[in-house]
Amino acid sequence: MSKKKFSISPAVNKALTQTIQMAEAENSNFFNTEILIDRISLDSENPRKQKITLRDLKSGLSSSDPQYAVKKDEYDGLCELAESIKREGLLNPISVIEEGSNFKMVAGERRFLATIIAGKKVIEARVFRKKPKPLDLRVIQWSENQSRKDLSLHDKLMNVSAILEAYRSEKQEELTAIRLSEVISISRQQAQYFKAILSNAGLMKFIKDERVSTFEMARKLAPLELEQIHKRLNEIFDGVDNKDVHSVISKDKSKNAGRKRAAVNLGSTKKPFVAKTIAETMLSTNQFSKYAQNFRPVDWTCLDQSTKAFKKLVEIMEKELGAIV
Repeated sequence: MSKKKFSISPAVNKALTQTIQMAEAENSNFFNTEILIDRISLDSENPRKQKITLRDLKSGLSSSDPQYAVKKDEYDGLCELAESIKREGLLNPISVIEEGSNFKMVAGERRFLATIIAGKKVIEARVFRKKPKPLDLRVIQWSENQSRKDLSLHDKLMNVSAILEAYRSEKQEELTAIRLSEVISISRQQAQYFKAILSNAGLMKFIKDERVSTFEMARKLAPLELEQIHKRLNEIFDGVDNKDVHSVISKDKSKNAGRKRAAVNLGSTKKPFVAKTIAETMLSTNQFSKYAQNFRPVDWTCLDQSTKAFKKLVEIMEKELGAIV
């Protein structure tokens, strides 16, 4: 006589699973669930802040907004993520804190905004019953932010700075490089570099202005005084020292002997502020000041916009100066 197989219906299985999850959740400070998007507010203290706001998504971007160009780039990126969410759903839940019947964002701001663009009414979230300690909160935000490809060096450093401050406040002592490496899972050497960069106020100003945008460059400049940083950056941006200019020109002459150039090559730069400086200098002159208003909407921190704007400026200069020559 064969034994009768025991089975349960899908509905009962789902109910049992939910019961087990609820029981497990009772013994922890958080649980995963779907919550209404309208009940979530953003955390103004998160070290990584999007320029674009909830109001921008609801009312639309305004071209008169001084930060329009930056917000437009962010919006385009969010739209790409929104399409992914439509196709595949939200792969990683956002993190929020329970505040009465509402919730405050802990981490996942970009996924949250993209979900709104995707037209969703609810979102998968990890809900903390009580607010984590400041140090735990900053470490959570650090972990979340590291998956962002567009995280700037300044944003990353501000995240580390928030962790150092939270540790100092909670433990009443400084967070050593060794302990920092353990807290946020990085190498000890990298932790030492982070602390050295943050302790150099002059260097941090250059990083905020995006004159220094890579960790590699920042760590090399960290031991230098402000005047030395200025000098080193000028050398890097110039490409060659003044004493080498003559030899570069001489080499170029011999290399192109017998060939006649059809145009002047104005060179290239990875630093948009160089193009901005040239443009502002030209547009401040009497001859070109009438075109200044055409360049006011340009976001000179954006390489793409800077390139197009500078190309347009050259065309204007050719037109104006051509009439003189």
